Amino acid sequence: MRSCHAWTTARRLRRRAPPRRHPRRLARGTSTASYAAVHWWTGSAIPKRRSPTPSAGGFAAGLTWRASSASTSSSCRRPRRPGFTSSTSPSSSALDYLFQVAGRKSATLSIDDFYLTAKEQNELRDRYPGNALLELRGNAGSHNLQFSVETLESLMKLTKEGIKMKVPRYDKSAFGGRGDRADPSVWPEVEGPLEVVFFEGWMLGFKPLPNEVVKAVDPQLEVVNNNLEAYYDAWDRFIDSWIVIKIREPSSVYQWRLQAEIAMRADGKPGMSDEEVMDFVSRYLPAYHAYLPKLYKEGPNGSKPDHLLVIDIDEGRNPRS
Repeated sequence: MRSCHAWTTARRLRRRAPPRRHPRRLARGTSTASYAAVHWWTGSAIPKRRSPTPSAGGFAAGLTWRASSASTSSSCRRPRRPGFTSSTSPSSSALDYLFQVAGRKSATLSIDDFYLTAKEQNELRDRYPGNALLELRGNAGSHNLQFSVETLESLMKLTKEGIKMKVPRYDKSAFGGRGDRADPSVWPEVEGPLEVVFFEGWMLGFKPLPNEVVKAVDPQLEVVNNNLEAYYDAWDRFIDSWIVIKIREPSSVYQWRLQAEIAMRADGKPGMSDEEVMDFVSRYLPAYHAYLPKLYKEGPNGSKPDHLLVIDIDEGRNPRS
């Protein structure tokens, strides 16, 4: 496991003029140099050899960004897949932008894009009455895993010029902030040949634990833990490289989620109130407390030490020196 001590590289890159305006791409509280350093690492993880299959990378630390990229010298190579996991706001779109500026085709996905529809989430809630961890979107069990596998496999086939597909998106502003899958008419279209597919999400790389361990954190977590068994085959096995955003205190997520909701409301979209944000985030914390220690100690599920970057950040989402 490699910690991110290469911020001297970031300082060098900072001297270069950052990309001109690109609204909402660079997360608040995260320096341009940080993105530049991660962009450099992600690019260096792409093998120079030709490969018939895509590779993947990810972040682990509360949020996961998964990406896949392939060598650029051949238009028929399959994209690699880096993965990102972290508790902070997703920034795979910022890395996607940097790759696009560099002339390298990429695509972004979030585990959020595979949440159940609002109707399906309500059905899940009704199957587990009284379980606050499954009442709203977020924890293992609230995703359409088959849909995610089909989407990721289709992206891996975007190896030639002219091949296109639409990728799903989730609308967090729907139903007063409870969310719903966006209508396919607004899904973005991506075109091959892709070099990189970024896949991000807060729980990517989480490993199931003995039930007695998770029940000691929160008895409601047992069913979530059982659901987690299916997630390796659905997500983690696709990832070639990982970036883990490591946080000191999971409670920081409250402030980060609140910032996201405030920004959404400022854009004129309905979102959760401050009190609803507190309630919403409280349903994630048991999983953070249960799974982060093993994630930080052993790395994401299926990760390899030479394809893992760990970045330790503070409450302002800035890398610690």
